[in-house]
Amino acid sequence: MYEFRLYIAGQTPNSKNIIKNVKAFLGDRFEGEYCLNIVDVLKNPELGEYDEIILTPTLIKVFPPPIRKVIGVFDGDEKALELLLC
Repeated sequence: MYEFRLYIAGQTPNSKNIIKNVKAFLGDRFEGEYCLNIVDVLKNPELGEYDEIILTPTLIKVFPPPIRKVIGVFDGDEKALELLLC
């Protein structure tokens, strides 16, 4: 089971699009074998501090190790997202 955390800043149209794209990417690769936690840093800044988030959106692969972070808009550039799986 893979665990991911997606950090966004607010419920903007851009954030909603990013959520949709990340869910599609993960769903295609893991077919329900993953957990995605979405964290809005405007509502929960302490969680962003814990994971040392400096920019949003940021997607983190929490489990299995090693932890990987990808920063960006996730608009179809799957190369960046594939880095999570290394």
